[in-house]
Amino acid sequence: MCKAHTRNNFFCVLADRLLFRVCNSPVHALDSLQKIDRTQNIDGWNVRIYFLSRNPRVLALVALVVLLTGLGLAWLVQKPLLSVLVGEFKSAELQVELAKRKPDMAAVLEMLPKAAHLYFEDVPASEWIEESNLVDTEKLVANALWASLEEGDEFEPSADLLYYAHYIRPLRFANELVGDHYRAKGNLPKAADYYRRESTFADAGASREKLISVVLKLRDKTALQELQANPAIVAQLRPEHRVYFAAQERRWGDVVAPLRELQFQMVKPVPAALAAVAGLAWLLVALQSLQPPGLVSFRTIVPLFAVLVGAFSTFPTLISGLWMEEVFGLRHSDDMVDNFLFFMGSVGPREELMKLALALPFLPLALLRKSRLEALMLSGCVGLGFAIWENILYFAQYGSAVAFPRFLTANFFHLALTGLNGLAVYDFLRSPRTGLLPVIATFGCTVAAHGAYDFLASVGELPILVIGSMIAFMLVSLFFFRKLRELRDPATDQFCIAGTFVVGISILASTILILASREMGLIPAIAVFAITGFATVMVGYMFYWQLGEGLSPEETIARPYAL
Repeated sequence: MCKAHTRNNFFCVLADRLLFRVCNSPVHALDSLQKIDRTQNIDGWNVRIYFLSRNPRVLALVALVVLLTGLGLAWLVQKPLLSVLVGEFKSAELQVELAKRKPDMAAVLEMLPKAAHLYFEDVPASEWIEESNLVDTEKLVANALWASLEEGDEFEPSADLLYYAHYIRPLRFANELVGDHYRAKGNLPKAADYYRRESTFADAGASREKLISVVLKLRDKTALQELQANPAIVAQLRPEHRVYFAAQERRWGDVVAPLRELQFQMVKPVPAALAAVAGLAWLLVALQSLQPPGLVSFRTIVPLFAVLVGAFSTFPTLISGLWMEEVFGLRHSDDMVDNFLFFMGSVGPREELMKLALALPFLPLALLRKSRLEALMLSGCVGLGFAIWENILYFAQYGSAVAFPRFLTANFFHLALTGLNGLAVYDFLRSPRTGLLPVIATFGCTVAAHGAYDFLASVGELPILVIGSMIAFMLVSLFFFRKLRELRDPATDQFCIAGTFVVGISILASTILILASREMGLIPAIAVFAITGFATVMVGYMFYWQLGEGLSPEETIARPYAL
């Protein structure tokens, strides 16, 4: 008998004996398995979190508690209402300055217009000036300014002030004050003439800065060359001045260094901290959208690099903006038509194109991993990084009234726009024939939505148009959530993604409300957030509606994972 036949007989006999023992044992093997009591509910902290994070009532309560806490803190730290209405300046400050042994004339001239607009005080400024230790020529200019301020609601140079400005040897500060008047009226050439006359004084640094600013707005190349030939002017050029000088002379290589210096100068503690809080809130939402398998994985590490790359993308975007301003004349101004062309023809296209360009290196990774979800969210993280850094720049350039509402909407708006464009390019790379038209249509729609959002939000003369800006924001949000809904399975989330959004945005909104109340007062802070807050609430609702999380604690719609 061969060995193979003997081995087969051995295994057959062994199997028969095992089957006999199992079948004839007193307790069957299946009966020995642990029975499941289906009448008992499975409980535990993780199960409770699963259902509580999907309960809209619980999330609404958490959001309400966080917002009310923020509102209470905002009330405690709010700027006094009287300071909001009439300003923080008090006439006593002027009196103290004039009583000094050596009063600062520049400070006195800055305080006089504020003192003239105090409605609750009758300020005897002329008496204080006469009793002060100002030199005689300074007293003449200060009294002439005060007389000009008292003549009407707006500053109009008096005959004495004009006379002092046109002396053969003009009195110090006279020409600067007249120049300020013409700049406020929009007569920049006239203002430049007076600032140029004032700038001949050795200590007239403020006038030289004003002259530089006016000449740059005039775009007078001859005047720019004259300024650059003046050593006193060159010594006072700030980074923003050097940027615009180089751009207007089309020396694009010389733009880089001062622009880099300018960007870092704009980073201040409050806007930087607020940008970090806003960025973290949306980064957590983005990471949860990716459904990473663990704390340290491709889907938790690579998005951080995408955010950093996105923050860097603001730099080439600013350079391209300067280039379009000089070459095509697309610039921000007080004219509605110019602003429409600027936002639709410059801001929207260049920002979306630059973000998409820096998102492209992440798309091959998504292609190798065959994941449309990663293409969407990694591109979105590039947009998020762009928004984080841009918010800091907006705060420095336009002030808190413009910047604070942006922290609620701009982060997600850029995330969604860049994510949609990145996903469209990913689909095109996978299938060029069928993906060409969708990628063109997607990019065109995102550019139009971006331009419309910025333009409608900038029209201060017609505040009703801000609603149109929010409509553009919500349409982009809706389209993004529909794409995200196709690509992820909400049943795998331990903590509901909508819950992450609600908690994160509530904390962010409370933080913004506290800081805004401290800077501009509680009532103006609440008013600023009226429309953007409504849009944010609608985005929160879309999380439930589009991502299939359900509107009851028991309802969860499982969706197959799509690549």
